[in-house]
Order: sequence, then C-alpha cells, then structure tokens
Amino acid sequence: MILVGNDIIDLTIIEAMGKSRDVRFIKRVFTAYEERLISIAETPDKVLWTLWAAKEASYKAVSKSHPSANSIPHRYEVRLESDDQNSDTWGTVLSPYGSIEIRLSSTDQYIHCVGISAGKGNWNSVVSKVMLIVVMILSGSMDPE
Repeated sequence: MILVGNDIIDLTIIEAMGKSRDVRFIKRVFTAYEERLISIAETPDKVLWTLWAAKEASYKAVSKSHPSANSIPHRYEVRLESDDQNSDTWGTVLSPYGSIEIRLSSTDQYIHCVGISAGKGNWNSVVSKVMLIVVMILSGSMDPE
C-alpha cells in the first residue's frame, strides 16, 4: 500500500518569521543534526520550516498505517539530498516506523513537502498528482476543502 503525507508552510505569515531564533522550540523539535543545519544556514528560517514540513508530511504518511503513532517531531530526523533551498529537494525522513522518502518544493512564499512510504518505485505518479492539486489550490482554481 502506498502511504502519502503532505504539508505546506506559508512563509509569508508573521508566525513563520524569526522562528529560527527560538532556541527552546529548536531544542524540543529538532535533532542535533538538524539543529546544525539550521545554525549554519544562510536562511535559517527557511531551513527550519523545510525540516518541519518534512517531519509533518512523514508523520501524516506514517499515521495512516500506524494510527497510534506519536507525532513527537524530535523522533523524525530529516536527511536532505541537497542544501539548495531555492529548488526541488529530495531526501529521507528516518521515523520510528521506517524511512519515508520526501520531495520538497519551495519559493519565497511557501514550502511544500510530499512524503511517501512505498519507496521510489511509485514516487513519480504520486508526486505528480499531489503537486498538481497543490498548484491548483495555490492558483485559486480549486477549493482546498
């Protein structure tokens, strides 16, 4: 069975700005590896929200097959294939329930992540469908409800 999770972060809202300076939040949510990624980033807020979107999408995918799965973000470690924050990025989230393959897309306005637990074999068709839906919602041609 293909399990898919999806998350989008609006970078234009005030709550998304400056969060990388919230040390308590970072210690509670991110692993030491992820903390380092945030601390050395040219745009730490964007890296923080990229990691958050990956954790959220992965949890959503995992929770479909493990309804009692906990959503403790610190237990989901994100490993990105690229540190280029201005393009599509691939990676893996290591969760207590196995690895989730992720694809992230970002602009200055948003970060979007799709996670899939069925492996890369089904990846392209799933991501294409989800990305089409997101583009339709963002363009206003589809109601998110």
